[in-house]
Amino acid sequence: MKKYIKKVATGPKGNEDLTSEEAFLAMDSMLDHNVSDVEKASFLIGWRLKPETNEEYIGALSAIYKKTRMSRLENSFELGFPFDGKNNSPYLFPLVAKLLKMKGVNLVVTGDERIPAKEGVTVKMLHDKIG
Repeated sequence: MKKYIKKVATGPKGNEDLTSEEAFLAMDSMLDHNVSDVEKASFLIGWRLKPETNEEYIGALSAIYKKTRMSRLENSFELGFPFDGKNNSPYLFPLVAKLLKMKGVNLVVTGDERIPAKEGVTVKMLHDKIG
């Protein structure tokens, strides 16, 4: 992991782009928990500040897809809801989902845990409470 950190986190004059294969290996190592939290943070912060290239995205996404279990839900659409708990905004999709279900359409919503520095309700919290 150190060689990947060195490539992306040495500053504007020293940064290098990763190949697609290098980005895959770095992300795969992180997803397998084969690197420390400090190494993960160093890599991700440096990589984000660099900024990322398309080749790097391709490699990283390949590693993510390798670890992702996908299944098809017929007669559905996915709502990519980016809300991370920053505000206490109302969610309308649980009500919309009920209306869609009455018409035989499934709504798929993705979300995760709240970011520690933010407050509010997240998609995951709603799922845990109302299913």
